[in-house]
Parts: sequence; structure tokens; C-alpha cells
Amino acid sequence: MRKCCKSDLVKQFENEVSPVLSLPDFDPSLTTYIRDGMAIVQCMDAKKHKTFGDLALAYYNYLASCFKKAHTVADVFDRYDVKQSIKSGERERRTKVTAHAKVFQVIEGRNVPDWKKFLSVKENKQALIKFFGDFLVKFIKSNPLLVLPGHTYYMAGSFEDPEIAKVISDQEVVECPELFSTQEEADTRMILQALHADKRLKEIGKKGRIIIKSSDTDVIVLCIHFFKQMTNTSEFWIQMGNIGTIKDNRRFLPIHQLCSSLHEIICRVLPAVHALSGFDTTSSLFGIGKKSVYKVLKDAVLDFSDLNNLGDSDTETAILCSRRFVARLYDQKKKYASCHQDINKLRVKLATSKDSSLVRLPPSEAALRQHILRASFQTKIWHDSCLAKPPLPSPLEYEWKSFKVHCILSTLKETCQQIFFMTSCVRVRENHNVKSLSIKIASDAVLIGKDIVLTCTVHGIENIDRKTTRQWSMGNDDELLCYNGRINNRRKYKENVLAANEFSLTIINVTKVDLNVLYQCRYGFDAASKFIEEDEPILFLSLRLVNDFIIFGGYIILTCTVNGISALDSDVTRQWSMGSDDQLLSYNGRINNHRKYEETILPGNEFSLRIFNVTEKDVNITYRCRYGFDSANTFIEMNEYNYVNPPTPKSTTITYFLEKEMDTINISVYFKRVFPLPNCSVDIDAPNFDITDLREYEVVMELNLSLRLQRRVTCNRSFNISCHIGRKQYDVGYLTLKDECSLEHVEGMSRANIIMIILLSALVVSVIWILKTVLVIAKSFVLEGREHQMEGKWVISYTKYNKTLIEFETFFNIKSNMF
Repeated sequence: MRKCCKSDLVKQFENEVSPVLSLPDFDPSLTTYIRDGMAIVQCMDAKKHKTFGDLALAYYNYLASCFKKAHTVADVFDRYDVKQSIKSGERERRTKVTAHAKVFQVIEGRNVPDWKKFLSVKENKQALIKFFGDFLVKFIKSNPLLVLPGHTYYMAGSFEDPEIAKVISDQEVVECPELFSTQEEADTRMILQALHADKRLKEIGKKGRIIIKSSDTDVIVLCIHFFKQMTNTSEFWIQMGNIGTIKDNRRFLPIHQLCSSLHEIICRVLPAVHALSGFDTTSSLFGIGKKSVYKVLKDAVLDFSDLNNLGDSDTETAILCSRRFVARLYDQKKKYASCHQDINKLRVKLATSKDSSLVRLPPSEAALRQHILRASFQTKIWHDSCLAKPPLPSPLEYEWKSFKVHCILSTLKETCQQIFFMTSCVRVRENHNVKSLSIKIASDAVLIGKDIVLTCTVHGIENIDRKTTRQWSMGNDDELLCYNGRINNRRKYKENVLAANEFSLTIINVTKVDLNVLYQCRYGFDAASKFIEEDEPILFLSLRLVNDFIIFGGYIILTCTVNGISALDSDVTRQWSMGSDDQLLSYNGRINNHRKYEETILPGNEFSLRIFNVTEKDVNITYRCRYGFDSANTFIEMNEYNYVNPPTPKSTTITYFLEKEMDTINISVYFKRVFPLPNCSVDIDAPNFDITDLREYEVVMELNLSLRLQRRVTCNRSFNISCHIGRKQYDVGYLTLKDECSLEHVEGMSRANIIMIILLSALVVSVIWILKTVLVIAKSFVLEGREHQMEGKWVISYTKYNKTLIEFETFFNIKSNMF
């Protein structure tokens, strides 16, 4: 079944009404937020969650963040227990399920297996949905404070009976019979949920807002079709897009404004047109993309108002109006308008026209009839989205021959089909050896700004025949890029014929226009196509400790970086926790202990947690940050490189004592609490301290250090004791040993020193006696001078001289008596 790019239709809607990056302010109590539960589950990175319990907890954390914008949140899940499902073939194609796929038992403590293989089995998805439903109900019941007063949470399709829907509030968990539904897909069940929300608004007599989170084109088409029934919904928004590698592509499409700008007939017939032009269960028309379909519908909307009959019981009327619409798609200029009621005649006209390609002919009448019947069945399912239990007929009545999308393509006999194929392709060179083509992406990643290489492999031949037509094209409109090596834009594309049976197309400097589009390669009769979309960004968290040192009594800072985005989204849950039991510290800025913790949103893609007054309980433990579904862990381990418990005056004691026998002084330093092991020394020429006693605890050490110094080195000196702890130097004490040494100074002297002192004393006594004798002689001379006194100055000089002699005599008498 040929696929198409459904998102092209969304681009046309965005051209009609520009989406916004953020929602305008609105009362959250009047807002309902509806989500596709399975789409959220499939986007989760299961590798970051060890068990299914962790996965369910991450789902809840994301759910809790939704109550910021809406007090009513609803999660709707697909059903996978429908045995006769026309979607089963499409689901198998998407997941590429194998015959050896394993069915797992989903329980809380079980490790999450390979995510893609797990989701490729519908039994696993159904079991996971049921586990999520039971887990959330049990978790919320055991933690009633998690649901705030006035908040309501709906769950549909996630229980033992998928038809059941439950509503969870701060008071109770009850079933909601109004939402019990047999609908298979979440696409239609979300419409039922939206209509139920509009009904509740009508009951309270107020206007409200509805937001549906989905990027699915089918959901947007249904929202446009059913908005006219939502009389009490003033704003209807579709949240689309994801985070890209270059920018955040999330945006909100205003359905209420779009419906006002579109013709009423377009809103009414849009599901039928969407089913006819290509859907998961219906094939697209070759060479006709969604862009062309929308243009034709918009230009001639009055001509196709009866397309709304598609899906009704009147089959022939549905075929008649659908045939005219398909004919207009292939003959948009209405050159052969007379043949629009007979598609086979139109095929002949187009095949014989010079300006028409044989490969772009409409389907035959028999094939078109089967296609219209399948589209009619799908349209009926969509039209009944407003019904909880729609009365759907059997798919066998609409030309399905099994329930795995094995549809009847045509009622023509096989021989007739082969003859028609041979006669309609005479212009194309035949290559009998070619069996099939395949196209693959040879580049490592598809990213904007990079080059990508598409390789087309021709199976069944050994080498490429250059005489056979090679062609590259893109889009549902089959825009030609390269024909036998002739490029339409050499700055953008480059073709190479590779060795053996391959040829490639290089797309240079990929832009947004080059992505989310279908590329086709052709070789002779055969063709292959591949839808190229931008790779999802690698979104992951990294958690680091900012501090170089951890100091008890100080603070530490943990910074969580969300790699893959440029800025944090306030609607996404942020969370901090610690320990093996995941003790919650902060939830979206709400701290459980404001004296201990503080969260800060940093510029860009980071947020941090500051821990005050660090103690033993805050280290040697795992910390965890979460952003949405993603999480990162870090273990804060104390070691000699990042942790210091410095000595304090209260925890440090310095003592010293004199050893007379060894003629040394011993200095002892006792640390009651210190980490890591200190290396202590004094600021004189002496060795470092030795460890005499050491006791190690969980986060600190208790130890004694000692140092023996010669007394002659330390006496009458002051010196500082310092310790190198971790990467820093700390002064722990200042000593002066002058008084302790002076008391023992004489006792410790040697005999040689004593003899020297005695000799010096004798010499001093001798000198004093000599001076005394000189003074006596001088005195005698003075007495004789009295007898011969003279007048004038001599008398005055004599008197002063006599007084001086008397003073010297008194002084030497005193000193003599001392010795």
C-alpha cells in the first residue's frame, strides 16, 4: 500500500493560521488537557529507567507537570485487544514485528527489556498500558496529597477492560460510565473526551478551553470537523511538534481560529477527503500529494459538498462523488471534464496526451471502487467519533478480505491486469532482470545543515546499465531532481553511479524543506521510495558537582544540564531527590526544607540545587535530577581530593614537655575531627610530625601527631605549627618556649662553662681593687691641695673635682663589697 506524507496537510493549515509558541493566559480551572497516552509512552527513553516501576513513576512526574496549565487532564490509550482490526497490518509494518517476538510479563520490579522489541508486540503494549493504569491509581491513592483540590485526572483504555474510563480526584477514584467506549484508536477517543469536556462546561454555564497534545494529522482533521459541535469551548488548541536539534519545534495550532477561516464545507468534508487521498488504512494516489488535494478542495469547495456522504449507507452515491473528486485531482485544468464520470475513459485520454506521463495515470475503475469503499469505511469510523459505542459494520462489507489490511486492490482478473500493464508501459525501456529496488540512507545521521546520501540498490543485476533510465524525485507531487545524471540544481544535488548495482543521490546542506518528505528512485520499470525525516535529538541529562571542595558546615552546588535543548521548558517537570529510596528534595521549585535546600533555574538549559550546612548525612550518597522523563545520577563521594574537614580550635589540642635525660622537647598535636590525613610541620629546620595514634570513622579521622626537637633549637624561640590538609594549608598553633627553658638553664650547663665564669669573676674583682687603689692615691693628692688653696677659678675647679672623687670612691666600695 502506497504511503504519503500526511504532515503536508498540516502545513497547509499552518499557512491558513499561524501557530503560536506559547498559549495565552486562561483560567486553568476551565481548561482540559487531553493527551495520547501511548504516544507519550513511545517517546520515553526506557534506557534511563531500570524497572517498569521507574518508568511508571517517570510517567507520573510528567503527568503532574500538566496540571500547571489545566486542572483537568485526560490520558487516552489505544486498544490492542481488537481481533478484527483494520489497523493491525499498519501496526505490524511500523514495528516490523517478527515471528519470534517475545511476550513479557509487566510487573513493577522487572527490568525494562529492549524497548523497540518490547513495543513491537501488541500484547506487550496492552500489558504495559494496564500496568500504568493500575500503578497510577494505586500510587495516587497511597499519596492523596499528590492530587490537589480541584484537580481531576481521567484515564481511558488503561485497565483490565479497555472500555472502562476512570476519573481520579483529591477525594476518590471512580468509574466514568459516560466515557466507556468500544473505540479502538486513541485518535477518535480523544474527540469523545473533548466533547465530554465541552458538555461539562455547558453544565456549569461557562466557556472553557481544550488542549489536545498530538502531532497526528488525523487528530487535527477530526478536531476541525467536530469543533462546530463544541458550543461552550471558546479556545481549542492542538499542541504539536517536538524538540529538534536546532530549535524547539513545539507549537500550538488554534483550531477555533482555523475553523473560522475555513469554509464550512471544508470542515465538514475534510475527513472524507483525507481518507480518499491516503491514510494508514487507505493507499495514497500516485503523484498526488496532500498539498494538491487541499488546493483542489479549496478552489472548488462547492463542487464537492456531497463528499460528506462518504461513510453513509448509500454506497453508490459515495462512489459517484468520490470518483468526480479523484478525476479532478488528475485533471485539475478540466481539459477532459466530460470523462470525469468514467475514470477508464479519463485514463485513455491522459495516456494518449502528449503532456501527460504514463506513470501518473489514475487508477482503473475497478481499483478505484475498492479504494473508495475502504475510504468510506474509515470515514464512517471518524464520523462516529462522537459516539461512545458506535455501531460499525463488518469490514468485509467494504472490500476487506482479512483483518490485517489485506485489502482487495481490484476486481480485474490477473490476466487483464498483466495485459494492461504491458500495453501501457511501451514507452519505458524494459529490463527483465530487475526484481526490485530498495533505497536507504547511507549517512550516519539526518541533521539540518549536514549532507545526506541516499543509495538506491537494484536487486537482481550485477551492474548498473547506463542505458536504462535512472531517476530521482521527491514529494507526492513527484518533483524531478535528477534524470540520468542531469541535475536540476547542481548546488543542491549530486548523483553518483556506484560500483556494482547501486547509484546514489547526495543532498547538500540539508534544510527543513528537504526533510519530512518522500524521496523516490527509479530504474527502468521499478521504483522505490523512502520517507526522510529529521533524526530525533539525543536528549540526555548530565549532573555534576560544582564545588572543588566539600567542607562541613559550608555548602555544595549540584548543576543539572539538559543536553539537546537550548532553554528549559517551564511546563516540564523538574525534580531533585537523593538516596536509594529516592527521597524527594525539590519538585518544580517546591522545597521540602528551605533551610537546607534551594533550587535555581540557570540561564540556558541548566538548573541547580544548593545544599546548605553540609554534614555527614549529605555525602557518600547518590543525588538524582529529573527533567520530564529523563534523569541523571551522581554519587558524591568524599576523598582526599574533594573533601576537607579542617581542624578547629575546639577540636585541636597542642601540648609539649621537656625530657631532661634526652635534652629534648616533645610537641604533641591532637585532632578530634579532621579529614583527610594532615601533614604537619613547624616553621624551623625540623622534620615533620609523626603519627602516633589514628582512628578512622565514616567521614572523619581522630589522630595524634608528635614531634621531638632538640632543646637548644627550641628554647627562647617562638614558632608556628601548620598542617597541609587536602589542597590547603592550615595554621593550627603558635608556641613560645622561653619560660620553660630558662628555669633549667644553669643546671644543665657543662663544667667548662662554670670554670669560664669563675675566671671572668676573678678578673673583674682584680680590676676593681686596682681602681680603688688609684682612687686612694688621688684622694691623698686632694688633701694636700687644701693646704695650698688658691683664689679664683682654681678654687671652683677643685671643689667640683673633689666631689667627683667622692662619688667614684663610693661606687667602687659598693662593688667591692659585692664580690
